[in-house]
Amino acid sequence: EGSGGGGGPLSVRGKTAQAVREALASRLRESATSFTTTTLLWYAEALRASGRAAEARLLFESILRCCNECGLLSQAIDLKTGSLWGNFPYSATLLGILRCGYRLSRPWTSL
Repeated sequence: EGSGGGGGPLSVRGKTAQAVREALASRLRESATSFTTTTLLWYAEALRASGRAAEARLLFESILRCCNECGLLSQAIDLKTGSLWGNFPYSATLLGILRCGYRLSRPWTSL
């Protein structure tokens, strides 16, 4: 529904980057749970790609705090309590952690 230009819930045609960010942030706040992979891969990486690496790192670290004692995450996270929901452990989320962590890491030359 949102992939075409029909103005669906995910439509971005004709909107400024700021309007898209605000719409996404609003949708994330309204949700009871967040699909973890979406949060990790799309939102955190979009923040980093738009020059907001500090915000992306904060989001990434807050998601990591939701890991269980073995460092695993489920398919979704309750945004209010941090409790894990859905399929567990969720391999796509684990791959998202690796990918996002790699992209957010500082280059060795800066250490």
